[in-house]
Amino acid sequence: MSEKVPAQRTSKAVPPGLSKVVSKVGKSGLTQLMVFLNGLILTVTAFITLTIFINQMRADDIKALTDRTKSSSIINLSRLSGAMEAAGGIFLLRGEDAIVNQTTLTALAGIIPDKMLFDRIIWITQDDKKNWQAFDLYQTKAGGQIPASDFIPAVMPHVRIDQAMVLRADASDASLQPVGGNEQVMAKPLMIIRNISSNNRVRHVILGLTHLSTGFADMKILDDEGVSRFMVRDGNTGNRLLQMTKPGATETAALDSTAQTWSAMLGSTPLDFTLDIQENVRMEFISRVPFLLLLFGLTLTMIGTLYVRSNHRQSVRLSAMNTALTSKNTELKNHIEETSRLYDAMQKSEREYRGVIDSVSDIIFETDSNGNILFVNATWEKITGFSIPHSLGRDLFDMLHPADHEQQRFAFMSLVRGGEQGYRSFTRLQTADGKFRAVDLAFSMVRTDNTRNARVVGTITDVEERRRAEKALAEAEKKYRTIVENAAGGIYQIGPDGRILSANPALARILGYKDALELTQTLADFSTIYVDPRDRLRYERELETMGFIRNFETGIKHRDGHVIWIAENARAVKDDDGRMLYFEGSIEDITQRKVAEQELKGAKLQSDLANRAKSEFLANMSHELRTPLNAIIGFSEIIHNQAMGPVGLPAYVEYAGDIQDSGKRLLTVINDILDISRIEAGDRQLNETLFSMKTVGDTCVSLLGAKAE
Repeated sequence: MSEKVPAQRTSKAVPPGLSKVVSKVGKSGLTQLMVFLNGLILTVTAFITLTIFINQMRADDIKALTDRTKSSSIINLSRLSGAMEAAGGIFLLRGEDAIVNQTTLTALAGIIPDKMLFDRIIWITQDDKKNWQAFDLYQTKAGGQIPASDFIPAVMPHVRIDQAMVLRADASDASLQPVGGNEQVMAKPLMIIRNISSNNRVRHVILGLTHLSTGFADMKILDDEGVSRFMVRDGNTGNRLLQMTKPGATETAALDSTAQTWSAMLGSTPLDFTLDIQENVRMEFISRVPFLLLLFGLTLTMIGTLYVRSNHRQSVRLSAMNTALTSKNTELKNHIEETSRLYDAMQKSEREYRGVIDSVSDIIFETDSNGNILFVNATWEKITGFSIPHSLGRDLFDMLHPADHEQQRFAFMSLVRGGEQGYRSFTRLQTADGKFRAVDLAFSMVRTDNTRNARVVGTITDVEERRRAEKALAEAEKKYRTIVENAAGGIYQIGPDGRILSANPALARILGYKDALELTQTLADFSTIYVDPRDRLRYERELETMGFIRNFETGIKHRDGHVIWIAENARAVKDDDGRMLYFEGSIEDITQRKVAEQELKGAKLQSDLANRAKSEFLANMSHELRTPLNAIIGFSEIIHNQAMGPVGLPAYVEYAGDIQDSGKRLLTVINDILDISRIEAGDRQLNETLFSMKTVGDTCVSLLGAKAE
């Protein structure tokens, strides 16, 4: 059947205008002719297209190589001319009157860029007598031992005022010599002359001796497989300055290569560059590909033509078979469609089953009778980190903790032999990072496959996080229990009916009990220990309305009957419906603080009374003392001033003055005492005024002079 369809399509594709030809040569000849012509046209078209593409690719490769080499050569020439320009600029900045010695020359040479491109750099200058002198600025081992002054006759004829930099080389190609013993790199010694002019006269000349190979060797031009030769010529004379030839390149190969040329300037001298590019092995092979394609296409065309001819002959023989096979094919097609439908249903069911199995958070596995893993679901990779293909065939018990191997394997073998009906146990499963995770291992059933081999099905549940949570919860409970047990203040939980639900040892100690157990068993109602029942009512009312209470101070009864003071903090705990469950809070014994506050209040009262008595005493005393002082000061002033007549004895007048001064001093002391009482009462005001230091000094001397003597 497969051979009949092409023949029918070919016969239908015959144009009406060729009916007479078809009637003569038949369908087979027309088909063969069309296949041959189509194959020939396609082959020739592919040959021409590929040839054009390969030629364009070769041209692009040549252009890229030429541009790369051209850019590198221009950069090298820029480095040479840049070094000479920099040297000239240094001497222009240096000035005419600078001191010339080896130290200054070495310092100047050190700042010339790219000087390593030269074998030797010489500075030629005129002295005061207009004589030319030469000095070495820079020299390598290849610079030679010729004195610098010997270059003056060879250089000066080529110095031109209208050309700042010129290139000079030997005109003979015979001066091309191998560089470093390498016959593939031939170079000619060059002189790059840079003159420094002022006032229309050459004052200095910088001479650089080099070979172009010094900079162009770093370009590694010959490393490219397509380059056979690289050559630099003097644009004025046409003489070769540098020639680099790839090892093994012949003149014949050079003739077959493609020459790329360009020009560049070194100072005022033009240089011509030539790059010979030959076809490399890759391009040579690619250039033959179109011919191979042509040969291959013609071969396929002939094979196709012969195949069509053979196919036509076979189609005649097969046409009889097609009729007999048509009915069989119909039956077979129906059978295949039914089988395909059943297979698709089975695949869909298997995918759904696999999806359900892989979505389970537990590992579902199946092993053989020896414990080797035959099947695991996708959860295996999430928990263990091992890939499923890597895990199949491994012994399940080798992946358990070594301490659990024997116990788990013994229980497994008992299950396989029929000694148990399935079991579950705790163990530790190794993960990809080498650690062990806590798991519950369960073997649920043993079944038999088609080959009557035992298969064990089981599950693995990851309980690592649960065990960590349980351990963390236990540690947290232990920590907080330790804090509560060792707290200095009392901590409690009390029901709304006053029953103590829990208490710490500190609460029992504050209330006078031996421990918390004795407290809860002895004290049935916590509200009965309050000295003032109204405090308890206010305590419960604030908790119900606000939900908490802070620093509630009250007095409670100790177990032995005496009253102690406490500071209480508490909050109300309610359920989701707002019903009161219990009160929880803390109690601090503040009895000593309360006693200290009472004692402090009494001491302050006594101090205020004493201070008041002192103030009253000072006021009364100052009043009683000022009354007689007024008489003493007044009568002594009358006697001293002799207001009632002469006293008689002058000594009495002096004595009266002394009595008057002493009375005034005593009055001042009394006033100071009154000022002290005003200061304590907060009524004293400071008055700033000027005073005489001499008067103060005289007063001190009069008061203390006798004691000092």
